[in-house]
Amino acid sequence: MNKVTLMGRLVRDVELKKTGSGKTVGTVSLATNEIWKDGTGEKKERVDFHSLVFWGVQADVVAKYAKKGSQLLVEGKIQTRSWKDDDGRTNYRTEIIVKEFELLGSKPAETAKERMQKEEDLPVINVEEEINTEDIPF
Repeated sequence: MNKVTLMGRLVRDVELKKTGSGKTVGTVSLATNEIWKDGTGEKKERVDFHSLVFWGVQADVVAKYAKKGSQLLVEGKIQTRSWKDDDGRTNYRTEIIVKEFELLGSKPAETAKERMQKEEDLPVINVEEEINTEDIPF
């Protein structure tokens, strides 16, 4: 099973691009943190950064409603892709391909789909299709 759930804050605004076939893809980094006390009782903190990828309508919605600093709860799958750079070196990037997300804040959380429906009365669209990594424009 390949499933991940993360809650954190956006490091920057969502960047939108189009694939060669015209499909919208959104990318952004999510910061998560962990706080604990070590053996001496000293408070420690670690921040991790996760690359998120949103496709289609979800990319448009998250770009419209979430900005740098917004708190998100995301669910998706982990995917690592590779490519060769101009020098022939192989590069790897591990990303979270987001299937569902919720915008969190001071009001009770609601999914972005619910918020979009309420504001614009649009139908809910589920993203169940497979994503072809060859379509990613970066």
